[in-house]
Amino acid sequence: MGIQVALLGLALVSALICARWAMELGFSQFGQLLWGLAGFVGGPVVLLILYVRLLRVAPDSARRWF
Repeated sequence: MGIQVALLGLALVSALICARWAMELGFSQFGQLLWGLAGFVGGPVVLLILYVRLLRVAPDSARRWF
């Protein structure tokens, strides 16, 4: 029972982080919902995909500041 609760919590945290990163990448609300659901199901794999996308966008946004 304790392990199931921990895994559910991990899935929820993954979903929230995926939705947040999708928002930062400029996805629509529906896209954020889809990425959140994908994060709930896929967990770390989906987080890795979004993290790589964020890294690709980061140099472009850093150029605006300097």
